[in-house]
Amino acid sequence: MRRSWCEIAVLTALLLGCRPAPARVIEPRSGMELMLVRAGTFTMGSPATETGHRADEVAHRVTISRDFYLGRDEVTQRQWQKVMG
Repeated sequence: MRRSWCEIAVLTALLLGCRPAPARVIEPRSGMELMLVRAGTFTMGSPATETGHRADEVAHRVTISRDFYLGRDEVTQRQWQKVMG
């Protein structure tokens, strides 16, 4: 069964069970570096007083409900082909 790099990252996290998740993992097929994004709450957007602020940058609270892995860099065509075939 062929799996995407995202599925592999999720499975890696699940396999770790109750052990602390590593801050970084390497997806074996593509070599992509995945960084752990921890659950939590933060402010997204910018204050109206910030230089260069645009009207569509309204500051608002965002909550990430559970940890997940995100690719550190953009996906290259070669990485995409290695994972997707």
